[in-house]
Amino acid sequence: MKQLVLAIIIIFSFGDIFAQTEPRLVLPVGHTDAIQTAVFSPDGKLALTASGDNTARIFEVATGKELQVLSGHTNYVSSAVFSPDSKLALTASGDKTARIFEVATGKELQVLSGHTYLVSSAVFSPDGKLALTASWDSTARIFDVSTGKELQVLSGHPYFVSSAVFSPDGKLALTASWDQTARIFEVATGKELQVLSGHTSSVYSAVFSPDGKLALTASRDKTARIFEVATGKELQVLSGHTGDVYSAVFSPDGKLALTASRDKTARIFEVATGKELQVLNGHTSWVNSAEFSPDSQHVLTTAKDHKTIHWNVETGKPLYTRLQLVGEDWLVYDEDYHFDGTPGAIDYLYLTCGLEVIDLAQVKDSLWVPGLVEKIMNNEPIMINDRLAPKLSDLNICDLTPLIEPLENGEKGLYRYQITPRNGGLGETEVYINGNLTYTFMPQQLEHQVVNQKEIYFLTISKDSLAPFLVGGKNSLNPLFIKSKVKGASIYGRGVKVEIVKDTDAARPSFYGVFVGVNDYANPTKESSDFRYRNLDFAKKDADDLANAVEATARNLFDSCHIYKLTGLGADPNAPTKARLQEVLSEIGKNAKSSDELFIFFAGHGDIQQINNQKEIRFILHRADKKNLMSTSFGVEDLKQWCDPKVLKAQKRVFVFDACHSGELINQTMAFNGRGDDESIRIRQLDKLKDKNGMMILAAAADNELAYEDETLNQGVLTYHLLEVIKTQKIDTLLTVRDWFDDAIEAVAEYSRLNGNKQVPNSFGDGRFEIGNINEQVRGAININCPKTRIGLCVFTDPTGEAEQQYPTLGSKINQKFETSGSRGSLVYSKNLDKAYRVEGSYRLEKKKIMVRYKVFLGSEQKGDAIELDPMKGLTEDEIVKRITASIEKELERIDQRAEKCKLKN
Repeated sequence: MKQLVLAIIIIFSFGDIFAQTEPRLVLPVGHTDAIQTAVFSPDGKLALTASGDNTARIFEVATGKELQVLSGHTNYVSSAVFSPDSKLALTASGDKTARIFEVATGKELQVLSGHTYLVSSAVFSPDGKLALTASWDSTARIFDVSTGKELQVLSGHPYFVSSAVFSPDGKLALTASWDQTARIFEVATGKELQVLSGHTSSVYSAVFSPDGKLALTASRDKTARIFEVATGKELQVLSGHTGDVYSAVFSPDGKLALTASRDKTARIFEVATGKELQVLNGHTSWVNSAEFSPDSQHVLTTAKDHKTIHWNVETGKPLYTRLQLVGEDWLVYDEDYHFDGTPGAIDYLYLTCGLEVIDLAQVKDSLWVPGLVEKIMNNEPIMINDRLAPKLSDLNICDLTPLIEPLENGEKGLYRYQITPRNGGLGETEVYINGNLTYTFMPQQLEHQVVNQKEIYFLTISKDSLAPFLVGGKNSLNPLFIKSKVKGASIYGRGVKVEIVKDTDAARPSFYGVFVGVNDYANPTKESSDFRYRNLDFAKKDADDLANAVEATARNLFDSCHIYKLTGLGADPNAPTKARLQEVLSEIGKNAKSSDELFIFFAGHGDIQQINNQKEIRFILHRADKKNLMSTSFGVEDLKQWCDPKVLKAQKRVFVFDACHSGELINQTMAFNGRGDDESIRIRQLDKLKDKNGMMILAAAADNELAYEDETLNQGVLTYHLLEVIKTQKIDTLLTVRDWFDDAIEAVAEYSRLNGNKQVPNSFGDGRFEIGNINEQVRGAININCPKTRIGLCVFTDPTGEAEQQYPTLGSKINQKFETSGSRGSLVYSKNLDKAYRVEGSYRLEKKKIMVRYKVFLGSEQKGDAIELDPMKGLTEDEIVKRITASIEKELERIDQRAEKCKLKN
């Protein structure tokens, strides 16, 4: 029986292939290097890896997504740890330094210098104020974190010091050395207190127990050992490994010990008895490090095989495996080979059945699960379209997919291929030109023969039939790709590719832009309804503003530019109805050439519907009726039909979705409101659209995240930052889709992070083409609002009660003033208390005068000094409220530096 293997390189010896006995992952040629260590952040939400590629990386445990790359070292990074508050990361490197980085930004803050040989490890003190490094120069050193100044040198080992850690109270330091010992030092004086002996070879690591009473060491002698700190007495020998033990740690509760070894396993032992409880077996090369999660329920291991595996402690089973690939591409997969990751990761990976190679993309519809890690960590069933996702072993993919062999590659103006079905039979055969699905053939549409009792099919395509879809100038190359599915399933064969040479000169390209913005859902009160979606505030503005900006840039590049705005309200003939959208795309299809560019933008509601027993994202149009949704919305299948290359030939296509669900929407008591629902389904469907039509797609949010309208911007967050990227270009430049989207994605992610939300737009496709020219006229025509300042609850109290009797509603009127009028000024009222300024004040009567004093806070931090207003006399309550709110608004403008922000924006 052939063994199925998940691999990343294509170069094997024949002996290697047939010797494979288990699934394994291998690095592609030219990839960086192995991961040395991996640790959890103290709160368990982040993981930090150190690698031989000179970087450390931070990724999110719940999703497996990379958040930061910590760069600066000029040699391999041997270890990396978080500070106790998770705000800093400390790395050690072969470049003789340790470095301190800011976790939120990845910014390098300090370089700790002084060692004369490679630094093997570095850790923070329990209070985060000190850093302790270990080096092959036979010393450990203590540094001040805030200044980078060296405070203490711990000497005594005659050979390499491989690791050093602080005791839980920060008073002691424990070092491990190749001299076969571990040693305990006093931090304040550098004095040596104990030598821990017993190992018969080099000691690679040593750590304290959580209570500081025990020490755990790992050694080349294939054992780990537990010592009593006070006496130096050996208490337990942890045996079982058949190779060097590189590291050993205690669980946070001190009951377990975890070891990592050259024998390709990690092992869990009971501290009290030394009994082996679990063998974590899943790596295919030696395990560099193993670390417990803060709750002691999970383990993270890294190995020379470039994998990071997340384990369940109780069962000893892997939850998921993570691979960091070339650049920023990453992939996660579970034991059944369901996977998730960046689109580029799929290009690196493929399956092997002996000598047969199967691209991972061929089984993407069956195994790709967006948000996989989050589902695993939440103990959710792994579903695709409301059905349990199949396992890789269920697909029987070996000898399954059709084989395609070229018979003629353009000779005599014909492209002819032989298609041989295998165990899976033959489904549709698809023909792609420049990544666009151009033709689809059912088996009965193909020539058919029976040869040696086997069915053989033949596909013949004339070059003339392909000519209308070719782009570029004369002699330019256009890729033709042909692939076939198995019968009744979304599993493809590898297919064949060939380059077609264009015989004619290039036509002058035109630009077509369609901008759909839906505010009007015939529900102006925004009340819940079984028939209507709630009206939106900014979708129309988003579409109009982006249309104007894109048109201005496009007219600087194209001779012919056609812009369609479907943003009308009420009975406007350009209201965004399904009929009008279809009419516009049909009109474009009659005129567009293959060399033209198409840009489609949608802002409005998105809703997940159950259609034909499958969930589907629907984009909700003008005055949609929930009871008759198919005629008042469109889905991916509609778009595929309207934009079919045979109908609409423009080859370069861009689609931007800024869609929202029908939940809580923007109003005057909330600054942020969601746009999005089941992102796993939405992302799968949008990716399918990209695959079928060669589109560059920008989706407003990533897996299981919301997209937001933001009242402080008077715009959707995504659209605002798309406009901002154009407006803030310092020089005249081409507007390249890929770069534009990348910059906007980064800006949205940072803005959302600073404002307490999580929104990272997701892009699909390449889009390395230009849609316009940015110049001073374009920049000047874009008007984006200065971000408003959020104000939350204002609390004013009267300590004596005398003033309150005279002005009983003063406090409530101040809040009411900001709630009802803040959105029209420089302030906006928000219930997001963590990210809004709040005011605490008092008022009292003194000699018939009202005395008012207040302080401004952001979170728990006071901003600025206390403010005292001039005494007020003879004023009505409303007049007093007006003076107080005017003072608060002025003070918040000063604190929030609104004027400076406006200058930067404009």
